[in-house]
Amino acid sequence: MAGELPDKYHVPQWLGTKVRRRFHVMAKPAGAACNLDCGYCFYLSKEKLAGGLGRGRMRDSQLELLIQQYIEGVTAGDVVFSWQGGEPTLRGLDFFRKAVALQAKHARPGQRIENDLQTNGMLLDAEWAQFLKEHRFLVGLSIDGRGNCTIAFASPSRVRRRSTVSWPPSICCGNTTSRSTR
Repeated sequence: MAGELPDKYHVPQWLGTKVRRRFHVMAKPAGAACNLDCGYCFYLSKEKLAGGLGRGRMRDSQLELLIQQYIEGVTAGDVVFSWQGGEPTLRGLDFFRKAVALQAKHARPGQRIENDLQTNGMLLDAEWAQFLKEHRFLVGLSIDGRGNCTIAFASPSRVRRRSTVSWPPSICCGNTTSRSTR
């Protein structure tokens, strides 16, 4: 029937270019894998789910498909990629270099691509910092307690590499977020 609204699954196609579509996706490129084993973590147990997220790692073909389809699906001027985990930095800096290159490849003219990264910071070093600054990543850093107390909540057998960053004692519990501009 002419003029009839489509079902909810076909609304985006029906709307087409009539409106600007914006939505948010959180990608977990390392699945539930983490380099810490914090006793309070709600997500770490997901790696044990049969057929679930497990310790899965996003393959290059999946990365490109995610980036291409996400950019195509957002018709607004800004597209924000949020990288979470487990611990996303376990995928390594080359993975994120590839992600940024694919975003540039698939972005439409005039479209602004942004990236968020939620991390425990344990793998961050000068090379990571330079990359995050260069590509203006918004970084959410999970910090527990004072100083390097994040380690205190972690199982020693799970800590693969300790950060060279020493957090000032004035930082207390919670998350801190900062755009990489310094």
